[in-house]
Amino acid sequence: GTEINGPASGELVSFVIHRVGTNPLYVKELAAYLFGRGFLRRGDGGYELATSDVPLPEGISSLLLTRLDTLDPEVLAVARVAALLGSEFRIAELEIVLGPSVVKRAMAMPDARLLWIDGTGGVCRFRQELVRETIQNTQFETSLASTHARIAEALAKLVPDDPSRYADLADHSDAAGRIEEARGYFKQAAEYAATNFNNEKAIESSRRFIEMTNDRREKIDAYGALAEAHNLVGQLEEAEEALIFAIGLSTVIGAIKRRVELLTKLGSVHQRQGMSREGVEALDISIALARRLRDHRLLAEALVEQGRAYWSLGQFDRSSERLDEALQEALNGGGQPSIKFRFPTGGQRFKISHERIKALACFRPPPPNRATIVARLNFPRSWHFTTIKRKRPMVNA
Repeated sequence: GTEINGPASGELVSFVIHRVGTNPLYVKELAAYLFGRGFLRRGDGGYELATSDVPLPEGISSLLLTRLDTLDPEVLAVARVAALLGSEFRIAELEIVLGPSVVKRAMAMPDARLLWIDGTGGVCRFRQELVRETIQNTQFETSLASTHARIAEALAKLVPDDPSRYADLADHSDAAGRIEEARGYFKQAAEYAATNFNNEKAIESSRRFIEMTNDRREKIDAYGALAEAHNLVGQLEEAEEALIFAIGLSTVIGAIKRRVELLTKLGSVHQRQGMSREGVEALDISIALARRLRDHRLLAEALVEQGRAYWSLGQFDRSSERLDEALQEALNGGGQPSIKFRFPTGGQRFKISHERIKALACFRPPPPNRATIVARLNFPRSWHFTTIKRKRPMVNA
């Protein structure tokens, strides 16, 4: 047999327990499989996974299939639906799909205790992830589609107004071949995830939505949202790529205003990438288009971003000119000054003139009686914005 000398990292131990539990036969089989296929590497804490994408070992799969064949047919029927609900599943959802009597009868059988653990609040968890995966992967495609459709219908009845389940509804609708429903749910799931700062889920749902929609305007908005999520988690190359796709589509359909907004965001991303010159070039186009549209808000936003880019390049006179222009455009657009601006450099604190403060403040007025935006420049990094609540208007110093 295969002999592995050395400790296992905490991550590897958690992975093995999650996949096969503590059954010695399965643990030995999985360890030999991981080592023999090059899925392990030496780390500071011992052996660790070289990749998170580990397929099901054939040896363990055969063992599990033999074991599953001995289960009571009613328990196995319930398990097939439960496996599609995930590692954790709600009994109430099973009952809607299969009927309360079927689920209760299966849950009372000893075989059910071999597959999952009863949790609190009517939630159960599979004892071994590999068992769940095997049950899921050994079902026929036609049967899978039909079951996913029944699960989607059950969720729509049970949690119709719960936005946290939009992603589940989208996945099951997609697997059932209900593309129109899935597309709508993926869009809602992406919006909900972004609102709740779950950027990884926002990225995943946005990508799935983009694959499903043929509407160019929807694609533009989705690419914009995707870029924002990538930007927030520091995936700047991916944010840049998404923005370039969106800008290209907006150019094709002649959506000039949307193109201006996207070019301004691209300029900001370029600055975070340390590519301020490229940022200036993108913002030159954005500024020219905003002037053509005579849109004061869009123009002021682009001017402020370009002021930042010039500042990063050390071209302080040009930065000053852009801020002055931004002030004028903001005032022309009826902006309300409400921002303080300051930046530390060399341990000293300087204040920009009141007019410059208003230039930064006016280009996007906050909602009344809601928030004041405070901007800080941590030299040589770009400006960062945070929001604080207020009860009355803030007086600028």
